Amino acid sequence: MKNSLIRRMYIILFITVIAVAGGVFTIVCVLSFKALVSDIRYRTEGVREYIADTISVSDVTAVGDGSESASSVRESLMVTLQQLNNIVNLRQLYIAHFDKTGNLFTSLDPNQGDMLPSGKLLSDLKRSADEVVLVTGSSIYHTGHGSVYTAFWPVIDAGGSVLGVVCMEFDVEEIYRSYRLMLFYSIGISLTLVILFSIVAYLYMSRSTENVYKTIAYMDLLTGYENRMAYEQRLSACDYLDGQGESIAIMIFDLNNLKVVNDAYGHKFGDALIKNSADILALHLGDPKRLYRIGGDEFAAILVGLSWQELQNIQQNIRNDNRTVMEDMPFSCAVGMARFDKTGDRSVREAMQRADEAMYEDKRRSKGYTQKDLSIDKAPKGNVAILREHAKSAGAGALAQSS
Repeated sequence: MKNSLIRRMYIILFITVIAVAGGVFTIVCVLSFKALVSDIRYRTEGVREYIADTISVSDVTAVGDGSESASSVRESLMVTLQQLNNIVNLRQLYIAHFDKTGNLFTSLDPNQGDMLPSGKLLSDLKRSADEVVLVTGSSIYHTGHGSVYTAFWPVIDAGGSVLGVVCMEFDVEEIYRSYRLMLFYSIGISLTLVILFSIVAYLYMSRSTENVYKTIAYMDLLTGYENRMAYEQRLSACDYLDGQGESIAIMIFDLNNLKVVNDAYGHKFGDALIKNSADILALHLGDPKRLYRIGGDEFAAILVGLSWQELQNIQQNIRNDNRTVMEDMPFSCAVGMARFDKTGDRSVREAMQRADEAMYEDKRRSKGYTQKDLSIDKAPKGNVAILREHAKSAGAGALAQSS
């Protein structure tokens, strides 16, 4: 049950941590990427204005003019574009035209035909020419010649006709590589922290719940003292203590009059008798951890390191105690004691059996008197009402002192 509960708690915690970490990480990544693209777009606008001031309408017209007279202008434009490209650090800067059949030709060197725009870049270029608008990249594009960010804007003449499209491809390979490294390291660090957090959380939950479960497993809920399971475990441990030369004694207690009280006044008052009697036994034993409830009205004590005289004094004091456990109800129990004898006993459990037999012998000697003294027929008039009121006000844990 413990492991199952911890496992469920751990799974819920792990999923929650992953969900929160994943959500935060995704938001940070998206915002970072948007900020990156926004910064590139801002720089693009400044570069575009600079290039627009440098290239004239006639330069753009010369690209589309196939005549020999325009060849010198085209060559001069190629040099200008190369210089501008070096100044603003672009991957490519060129001017594009579409002929009547829709084929694309540019100011690029013919040997660079494999670097002509395609896919989304070509789509943006055509849109700029068709709609006569500036078209910037919606994201970073990954081409055969690297990661780029694009801007296309049309050049128009005085009559509003599109003469060509100036195309800029910004080299963002290093920026994008840095962004990917940031993502890689962030994911690695985040996963490492999540795993470490999960391990620490699991160990903490295991340790923090261990004492709780152990307390519940070994505690008698009525009396607050340890139960039969704790008693059996302690008996097993006593065999090891004997090997260290410790004296070990077992006392068995059986409360008198529980059936009488249950029959006369109900189990609520029987529980009060058990609880209050257990408190008296613990006081005589000197340490509440020595006392175990091993049955309904049966208790046991494991006493280690006490002399025979000390053990006899405890037994005699318990027999002589006559304080009241409830209204008009004196404390009474049968007691049996035995000391472990390593010359004759094979284990501490044999001493326990002798203590149990001694307890029953003590109970047979005292049973007649106690049952006669506290029989239902001889209960004082009004005693039931008194006891009920006493239990109601004091609770099952009250320990009445003798007057």
